[in-house]
Amino acid sequence: MTRTNCSTRFKEADIAVVIPPVKSQKEQKTYNHELYRCRNVTETVFRTLKRRRGIIC
Repeated sequence: MTRTNCSTRFKEADIAVVIPPVKSQKEQKTYNHELYRCRNVTETVFRTLKRRRGIIC
């Protein structure tokens, strides 16, 4: 089995990259800014729910 790059596997599986590239890289990869914002909101909601699960109102 050969090792392949993660981005190559994502392209083969038709998965969109939503993490922005590092600014110091010479070659900037494209990403969907709106998908990144949605992913960030989703992660923030789950983090908040996990943090507050022990608190009963």
